[in-house]
Amino acid sequence: MITNAYRKFIPPKIRNIVYQLILGKILFFIRNFKTIIKAKFFYWFNFLVRKNPANRAFIFMGKYGICLLPYAFTLKYKRLKIALYRDESNQLMYLMHNDKKLYFPRNFTNRDIETLYKQLLAEQDECSPHRYVKSWEELSGKILLDVGAAEGLISLNVIDFAEHIFLFESDENWIEALQATFKPYKNKVTVIKKFISNINDECNLTIDHFFDGKMINNLFIKMDIEGAELLALQGAENVLSNSKDVKLTICTYHKKDDFRNITDLFSSKGLNYNCTVGRLFFENEFRIGLVRIGC
Repeated sequence: MITNAYRKFIPPKIRNIVYQLILGKILFFIRNFKTIIKAKFFYWFNFLVRKNPANRAFIFMGKYGICLLPYAFTLKYKRLKIALYRDESNQLMYLMHNDKKLYFPRNFTNRDIETLYKQLLAEQDECSPHRYVKSWEELSGKILLDVGAAEGLISLNVIDFAEHIFLFESDENWIEALQATFKPYKNKVTVIKKFISNINDECNLTIDHFFDGKMINNLFIKMDIEGAELLALQGAENVLSNSKDVKLTICTYHKKDDFRNITDLFSSKGLNYNCTVGRLFFENEFRIGLVRIGC
């Protein structure tokens, strides 16, 4: 009853401020209480702790807080100063990424944009277990399927030398931002508002169906779709089995069993894979961030 009244009478913007400043921090502490206590103990008494990778990560989080990437290289991004601009033609906020405009949804605050951008840069650091490729030049001349494009940062990194880019994104807010970001490159970028899955209907699309009747060579497939990666791969049976020179980089940390299930699928097709070095701290445990094929 109290919750319903709160949502009814308090404007969304005020609720968002309350959540960011107070409520969100309280809920985070409750949900991560044991991990926070463990991390603080490891930090305060680090001289008693064996210095293996996991313990070093807990020591780091004891000092800097619980995070997806508990590594020292992330600190340089936290200190980064970011200049934001408003495009008067569409009223969207953007920043300059490698001398190119990167737009964000109109419902994002400046703080939202800064926090997300710093996280994105850290995730794609050369030392990060979340980095999609060892070198962006691996996508030179490739047809990129950016599955779960969101802001499109990865595609923007390779826009100058990829052959063509298909951006798959279902969130309307991101669609508008993506179209603004890639407007200067519309001849080599296609935005598709669909979920990539193992079925075909009004909202979902399989990779096999997408390539039905098309050449399926020279592909680079990136998937970061919040735990739907396995379903998307199940809808790419033909592409995985018959395409020539296909490379993949697939997130495997969103669900507990994703790494095992996804690598089992690859092994069943005789595909050799490798994993990124290090671990992501997700849902209070360390998980392998990505598996790659051909890269």
